[in-house]
Amino acid sequence: LQCVMSAALTAACLHMAHALALGLMMSVGYRVKVLWLPRDDFKAMIDSKSFKVASAVQLNVNEWSPYFVAGLLYLHTQGAGSNLVAWGPVVTSLAFSVSKLVVFHGKPAPLSSTAQYLALAALIVEVYGTHR
Repeated sequence: LQCVMSAALTAACLHMAHALALGLMMSVGYRVKVLWLPRDDFKAMIDSKSFKVASAVQLNVNEWSPYFVAGLLYLHTQGAGSNLVAWGPVVTSLAFSVSKLVVFHGKPAPLSSTAQYLALAALIVEVYGTHR
């Protein structure tokens, strides 16, 4: 069995890495502080806007990543899929995270959200197009 790298496989791995990075950001950047912060300070931290935004971004990525990863891995196993459809979900997912965490600081980011919907729609069409 020979394994060939594809854009779909690379994109799936990048989605998993993105989800892992956000999980580490939440655990190392926030949750681990329960070990040394006084209770009131920890409560204030988890009630802060930055915590709520980071948590919402992590949740969003973890909601979307399974669909993207499953579709991309399927395309990889079929030796199918275009580079645009493989990279679209990665770019839109990263754009969503950056826009919410860095650019808009939690405010709505409708362009990046809509781009994610379109990327998933394109992936669905690509996956469905593999049926014989």
